[in-house]
Amino acid sequence: MIGCPGIGDGQVLQNAISRGVMSTKTQVDNKEFYQLGLAINPGNSGGLVFDSSGRVIGVATLKASKQEATGFSIPIEDFHGALDKVAHQTGTDAYRYNSRHRIVNAVKGFGGGGALLCLAVDLRRAASMSNSPEVRGALEKFEAIAAEAE
Repeated sequence: MIGCPGIGDGQVLQNAISRGVMSTKTQVDNKEFYQLGLAINPGNSGGLVFDSSGRVIGVATLKASKQEATGFSIPIEDFHGALDKVAHQTGTDAYRYNSRHRIVNAVKGFGGGGALLCLAVDLRRAASMSNSPEVRGALEKFEAIAAEAE
């Protein structure tokens, strides 16, 4: 695998190569991954995973939180499928996926408050881009509830 892991204090190892073993194909959160016997650290995500012949077989994506030297990569076929899907999506689909991604990450990172913030941002953006009375009504209801919660 090749990546650029951070080692602390803002230092990054440029194009660092890690060597390990791909042990199996597994599922994490109902998604297919290759399980890797190597250390993946912040900065390695998005790094390419190669087989012994130098062919790209995956993209480093996450590490086990409770085990050392256990990482995971997206199989390259799945990565290419995702790129193809993104290339053919409409602007509306892209907006919806981006919105969902922000909400999921906010809930994971900040709890319910972060999700509500993302919802407010998305409703305000939708209201500014649309003349829909339903969207404006949803925004007004949301803001009224949020004001009561403060």
